[in-house]
Amino acid sequence: VKTDPTVEQVQGILKDLDFYSGTVDGISGPNTRKAIQAYQQKVGLPATGEIDAVLLDQLGARQTTAAIPHPVPRPVDSVAAPAVAPAPIPVSAPADAAAPAPDARIVKIQAGLKAFGNDDMQLDGVVGARTKAAIKEFQSLFGLPQTGEPDEIVYVKMREIGLTN
Repeated sequence: VKTDPTVEQVQGILKDLDFYSGTVDGISGPNTRKAIQAYQQKVGLPATGEIDAVLLDQLGARQTTAAIPHPVPRPVDSVAAPAVAPAPIPVSAPADAAAPAPDARIVKIQAGLKAFGNDDMQLDGVVGARTKAAIKEFQSLFGLPQTGEPDEIVYVKMREIGLTN
């Protein structure tokens, strides 16, 4: 059975969001489709159970070519064989490979903010300016201290009103 990196990425994100409880294996089966449908329903998308561009965008996932190696050309030697071994050529890793795993709590809060109407929210687990601004707005609307930080108070309020699970 061939695994699909996009399916694996979607399974991982849905598992972090507590929609998927199966194995993150890149194989799309009934559990994966049910998790996708549940997520699509929660955020107001047509519940098809299929991975499409809209779902990937909503999850903040990107179809990547990270698995495709990028060959680096060798430098042309002006002398025959150097006496000293040449320095290794640095190979830049794909951006996705070097990034740490996203913080599941932050991703859940971002998913809650997205479900709350922040359609441009990226579910990347990084607390950037957009996430902080959306959190401040959320805190303001619910009479919470306006810190812009994804703290326990924000998370608990999101759970109370059904934005996260």
